[in-house]
Amino acid sequence: MSGDYDQLIERLQIISEDIADLGMARLRESITGDAENYGKEERQLGKARRAVEKAANELRRIDYL
Repeated sequence: MSGDYDQLIERLQIISEDIADLGMARLRESITGDAENYGKEERQLGKARRAVEKAANELRRIDYL
């Protein structure tokens, strides 16, 4: 059954990394003064990334059942 979830977990990991990359890009923009409301956006991106990571972890746990 692990094969059923492996691809989903891998895709979620990629999405998590993409969100982190987006956060870093926004941070760079905020340093140059090009990003408004960076703090609020950063919190939302962090929440989204944690949710994606939680989903991946839940799928990993299914493999242990």
